[in-house]
Amino acid sequence: MIVFVIHSVSVLTLESNRDAHSYGCQRPNAPRVDGGWSVVYTAPLPRSAPGVQLGTNQCRESEQMTYYISPTGDDSAPGNASDSAWRTFSNVGSVTLTPGDALLLDASGTWHEPLSITAHGADGRPVVIGGYCACCAGGCDTGCCDHGCCTDRSIPGWDDGFALRCRPRIVWGEGAVVSVIDSSWVTIRGLEIHCATDQTMYPDLDGVDDPSSVGEVARHPKDRVNYGVFVHNTIGSPGRGLTVEGVHVHGNGADQNSEGILVTAETTDDATEPTTIGITIANNLVENVGWRGIGTGMQSIAPKFAGVPWQALRDVVIQGNAARLIGLQGICAFNAHSVVMRRNLVDRAGWYRGVGAKWGPAGLWPWSCADVVIEYNEVTGMFDGNTGADATGIDIDWNSRDVIVHNNHCYANMGCGIVTMSCLRGTIERNRIDGNLAKVNIGPGQIALCDFQTASGPHAITGVTDVAIRDNLIILDRDNSTALSTVHISEGPEWKDVRFTDNRVVFFDHARGQYAYDLQEQTSVEQFARNRFYGCDQDGFRAELSGASLGWSAWRDRGSDDESSFAPLDDTSPSRVRDVTAERRGEQITLSWSPATDSRSGVHHYNVYRGDRSDFALRYLTLVGQPTECSFVDATPVDGPHWYAVEAEDACGNRSGYAARVAVPEAAPTGDPR
Repeated sequence: MIVFVIHSVSVLTLESNRDAHSYGCQRPNAPRVDGGWSVVYTAPLPRSAPGVQLGTNQCRESEQMTYYISPTGDDSAPGNASDSAWRTFSNVGSVTLTPGDALLLDASGTWHEPLSITAHGADGRPVVIGGYCACCAGGCDTGCCDHGCCTDRSIPGWDDGFALRCRPRIVWGEGAVVSVIDSSWVTIRGLEIHCATDQTMYPDLDGVDDPSSVGEVARHPKDRVNYGVFVHNTIGSPGRGLTVEGVHVHGNGADQNSEGILVTAETTDDATEPTTIGITIANNLVENVGWRGIGTGMQSIAPKFAGVPWQALRDVVIQGNAARLIGLQGICAFNAHSVVMRRNLVDRAGWYRGVGAKWGPAGLWPWSCADVVIEYNEVTGMFDGNTGADATGIDIDWNSRDVIVHNNHCYANMGCGIVTMSCLRGTIERNRIDGNLAKVNIGPGQIALCDFQTASGPHAITGVTDVAIRDNLIILDRDNSTALSTVHISEGPEWKDVRFTDNRVVFFDHARGQYAYDLQEQTSVEQFARNRFYGCDQDGFRAELSGASLGWSAWRDRGSDDESSFAPLDDTSPSRVRDVTAERRGEQITLSWSPATDSRSGVHHYNVYRGDRSDFALRYLTLVGQPTECSFVDATPVDGPHWYAVEAEDACGNRSGYAARVAVPEAAPTGDPR
């Protein structure tokens, strides 16, 4: 049994059905606070110490209630209006909240106590834990001022202005700062959370050079981790509709014994249904914590778990988040199916420099997952956490199946750009991969495949099976790097139906020793075809195959790289895009522009970006399409004012450097014949 102890925790339990009790309280004139993302994180379960039990002597009427907490409040006040707010979390357990109710913290306040919640809202009427500010003391969903509680909650965590917003601040250094246990339809929104522990990630190894000299050290001493937001559902209390959005979690450094946002659920060997459904972790910023920035996971209630590894969690959306300066893992999806990881930034994870770490870091990391889409993300600055392993941008880790990785940018990482471990049915396509050192343990490839696995039983996946690597831009601008490497690590059948086709491989002349492929023994790639090599000719082509170096003629004699070709390096940019227009047609926006030109490798496609202001950044995080023609239809534009920008990109990845921008016309009023 794992026991977690968190001292001085106030417990808020929110029930969806309860009797009405009246003792003269009145409904305050506060707006309804509902809607938004549904977010849940999974992690190992820290048990909170019992707090104040909920009372039932509160008025219960059909309308929704809002309760306020302010540093200028009074715990003897009723708490049901901003001018009669409570001062601390100690009274939270004395109220019972119904679906649609809210607990709001003054955005100017700081609390040095943890908050633990067990809540049950309803679909479309979640219980909201968030903030308010004095200038609009009623929930602040309308953008009436510059405080974080008032701004559009769709602002992503990587936006330059995200961390500058004013939010209610909670500081705590032991266990979870904010925990949500055995809950459904709860939204944690717009808080600032400081993980204040002074412990290092492995306090037992402080001052130790050789970890083996002190015996076995836990891979993850979860009973002592200082979590920013921790969400967990036990097998007897399945969860739905859990959301964490617009939250800023920060700690004291990458060596600290802390994590950002973690969501976990229990499961059993014979489970046929997920424990938690509908988890959304959106538009958060996590920085300067140790173990993980953001993650989900599973906890088996029995040792030697032999069930379906991705059964515990379903319908997980991890979107618009940033994880910066993290000790080990950036953003992880463990033990889940139907997962989307979209428009996230991981910037400098794996920066733990102590001893004892056993997790090779990755920026975006699906592990033992099924049916995963990873799109429009950026990962940069990955290091190895002093493990000597991984340091990769995106890692399709072992025992995962049906994973699609497209339109991501992985660059300037210590390890490879995109890797797999043992997996079944994967697609890696239309990604930009450049500047990765590939200096760790999965070969020198910008893209690398390996068969590592430790799972056993009926659901274990071995080898690399039915994986397509196609239509990627792979830039070899680091010494001794390759486009693709394969490594055999674990025994087991199946290296089958792996294909490397239609990719552009660019050899930049400022680097030395680059070559096309590095394929180790006991690995297999069945098809190489229709690839185009820029900056390399037949005489300069080299492939390493099971320790032997093959030139182009010997490589072709194997039947490899049918219909592939060579072209000169293009190190110049296309011409600028001009005459961009935008037209709203119903719920779609149609863009058009004049064609750009490129005299060497030719215009390969156009990059179309979307932002919420005229000077928004042009990067994969804001990319919405890459058409080859001079028009584009955005079928899913975001609400509110936004801008588009268009630039040209040639076959070698050079971009026009100037993007023509255009504002979107306002939506027509209801009833307008357009």
